[in-house]
Amino acid sequence: KSLARLAAYMNGSSIRSIEVTSQYSMLEWREDIKSNLMAAGLERKPVVFMLDDTQVVLETFLEDINSILTSGEVLNIYEIEDIEKIVNECKQNAEQAAGGISLGRDEILRYYRQRVRNNLHIVMTFSPIGGVFRKRMMQFPSFSNCCVVDWYVCFLLNFCVGVFF
Repeated sequence: KSLARLAAYMNGSSIRSIEVTSQYSMLEWREDIKSNLMAAGLERKPVVFMLDDTQVVLETFLEDINSILTSGEVLNIYEIEDIEKIVNECKQNAEQAAGGISLGRDEILRYYRQRVRNNLHIVMTFSPIGGVFRKRMMQFPSFSNCCVVDWYVCFLLNFCVGVFF
């Protein structure tokens, strides 16, 4: 985690993580993910989202991460108001990037997803001890296809850091 934090600081990225409590559920997870996506896509902030294996309360959290890595979005995460906000705030920049051509809603949302992919970096720090790491790597193909896996050996313990760009 320390090396990932240092790299994010050197890159000028804001570091975000979740605070897991006894009441942390899928609703809070989706809100955290949505705020990270909006910060990266609407505000154009470079964001590093750090996730530790102890923070994975539900395996569905990893399904959302897998979806972000493959497509740049999580299905059904945005409400209608959120989509309208995205379209309204990205319209001018998307049309400028397209050379002044008037764009439709789908093209603007595609532009937004591309900005998310450019600005959001996901760092997962998982321990490879036991079978959980291997199972997750096999269950979620984007963890091996869309990322770099760095291995660190510290104090006789192995830690694996997945860095996704």
